[in-house]
Amino acid sequence: MYSTTVGWKDGGKSGGCDFALRTQGEIRRGVAIILIFEIGRSRMINRYALISTHDKTGLIPLAEALLRCSYKLVATAGTADYLKKSGIESTAVSSLTGFPSMLGGRVKTLHPVIFGGILARGDEDEIARYNLPLIDIVVVNLYPFDEKPCIENIDIGGISLIRAAGKNHTRVSCVVNPEDYDTVMGELDADGGISSDTRLYLARKAFSLSTYFDMRVSEWLGSDTLYIPLQRIGGLRYGENPHQEAILLKETGFSGLSVINAEKIQGKEPSYNNICDLDAVLSVVVSFKEPAACIVKHSTPCGIATSASIVDAYRKAKSCDPLSSFGGIVGLNRGVDRELAAELKSTFLEAVLAPSYTGEARDILLKKRRLILLQLPLKGELSTNSYRYVSGGFLKQDGDTLPDNTKDFRLVTKIKPTEGQLRALYLAFKVVRFIRSNAVCITTEDMTVGIGGGQPSRVGALEIALKNKKRFGFKKGIALASDGFFPFRDSIDLAAEEGIKAVIQPGGSIRDKEVTNAADEHGIAMILTGRRHFKH
Repeated sequence: MYSTTVGWKDGGKSGGCDFALRTQGEIRRGVAIILIFEIGRSRMINRYALISTHDKTGLIPLAEALLRCSYKLVATAGTADYLKKSGIESTAVSSLTGFPSMLGGRVKTLHPVIFGGILARGDEDEIARYNLPLIDIVVVNLYPFDEKPCIENIDIGGISLIRAAGKNHTRVSCVVNPEDYDTVMGELDADGGISSDTRLYLARKAFSLSTYFDMRVSEWLGSDTLYIPLQRIGGLRYGENPHQEAILLKETGFSGLSVINAEKIQGKEPSYNNICDLDAVLSVVVSFKEPAACIVKHSTPCGIATSASIVDAYRKAKSCDPLSSFGGIVGLNRGVDRELAAELKSTFLEAVLAPSYTGEARDILLKKRRLILLQLPLKGELSTNSYRYVSGGFLKQDGDTLPDNTKDFRLVTKIKPTEGQLRALYLAFKVVRFIRSNAVCITTEDMTVGIGGGQPSRVGALEIALKNKKRFGFKKGIALASDGFFPFRDSIDLAAEEGIKAVIQPGGSIRDKEVTNAADEHGIAMILTGRRHFKH
């Protein structure tokens, strides 16, 4: 049955079309086409933000900012419930897809309507044909696999959303970290949208998170491929030498003690060498419960001391080797007050690392404007891993820690150490592992008085330690520690000449008996630890 011509023509001003229908069937089909087109056009006009988060930190203010900019919120069930408790309504993902959450929540967002809405570029025909909601912003973070590695915390939908939104960052913003919410809200409130530069920045973070997550899952499953995720912090003044460029990188996911997390209070930007030395002093001072100070030069300790007060500990550490202390890096495990600040100000130093600084201390040290002051609360643990780059690869090992107890230590001489000698031995044993091999350390009960390290022969390291002991006027030197065994008795004979009364060393030489006999001849107490502490 024929009817009169029905036509609609708007010149394309509203995305319309120009056609004529001749039959009732064509009319019905045309009406359907018009309705679909109008719905699609409505979808194109609306701006959608998809939200699916495990970590809800800062989510409410972000959702409110999106609503202020007329975004329609689409959320997964858990996120929608959270928003609703704050009076924020959202459209359920299932309402757009026509499919409920499936398989106990394993499948929620994995649907062509969602991913088409994220990945769409200029595909207007398909957007209208499939009635796709144009999703401009994706706010998503992942299951807490780091906290609880398990099969159910291997995120599938979240990772897929991140990759899709990151891929289409020329149009879509992918927000994966609550730390970026303020930036996003600021741009939304100022401009009603998110700039291309910010979208690119967010895409980089999105793919970094995706990579990190997959890396952790791979490791958990026992992969032979080891990943070391690193985040660029920024450039350093220079590398080991001024002609070398250098950058600072942070291990992603590490939340323990690190000089990288320290707050710079004042001073120039740290160099590559500064960071190495600051890391060295941090390792030393956190190993002590009592007030302790350490001064380092070129990653080598030149003075370590403990005392009842931190200012006295610093004075002692400085006196260990006042010549090398000049231009050194200082580490302290107690806060800096006015008295200690005055002591620090009296010497040229490169940097100071401490848990805190009083206002008076800051005022005093502010006069040395180039002095780097870093503040780092000593909470948490140092990394238990140690990495070293070699050309074409990496070496990885556990950190060199002290034994939990001394049950495996053996007294092998006839002479037993006194209580005072035991305290000095333990201090020497504790700190010798921070000195480059071959290393020897001479101590009293509370401070180093002679350090020798980085030598190809052990007796050579001892000669340097004894020379420094004499040079700075230390007549006492109760205990001597060695990071490796003594291959010959010559070191014991030399130590005896200089008045050393107790020795601690790993043992393990084929001449251990000969070395022990030498100690007995000289009336020296000697303990074998069975634990070597080389440092390269």
